[in-house]
Amino acid sequence: MLKANDYDVEILGDRKKCIPGHEPVLNRTGEVISVCEPDLDEKALKNVTEAVSSTWISSRGKFLTDFENLFAEKVGAKYAVAVNSGTSALHLALAGFGLQEGDEVIMPASTMISTAFSASYLNATPVFVDADEFYQIDPALIEKK
Repeated sequence: MLKANDYDVEILGDRKKCIPGHEPVLNRTGEVISVCEPDLDEKALKNVTEAVSSTWISSRGKFLTDFENLFAEKVGAKYAVAVNSGTSALHLALAGFGLQEGDEVIMPASTMISTAFSASYLNATPVFVDADEFYQIDPALIEKK
C-alpha cells in the first residue's frame, strides 16, 4: 500500500487541489504538510501520562472537567460538554438548533455516513448535494435541493 511519502504529488497536476480527507494537505509551495502528526511538549506529555496512569481517560475525571470548563470560558458559554465523537457532536449540535422530525438537512453527497446519521437520529431527512471540482458541496446546487 502506498503511503503519502511514497509518491510525488506533482504528478497529480491540477488534481492535487482536490485531495480530500486525511490525505496530504498541500500549501502554496507544493510541500506535503503532515496531518495528525502529534506535537506534545513537556506539559502535554506530563498530562497525558497522568491521565493514563490515573485511568481517568474515558468518561470523566480532572482533565475532562478542566477541558469543559476552560472551553466554556473561552467561548463565553455557561457550560460546555465534551463528547466521544464527531457523530455525537453533530447530533447534539443539530438537536441544539432545534432540528425536528421532518426537517431537511442539506449536506454534501461526499461525506462520512455520520453526517447523515446525526440528522436521521432526530428523524430529519438528509438531503445530499453533489460536490464541486474541489470535492466540496456545490453552492450552486443547494437552492435546487
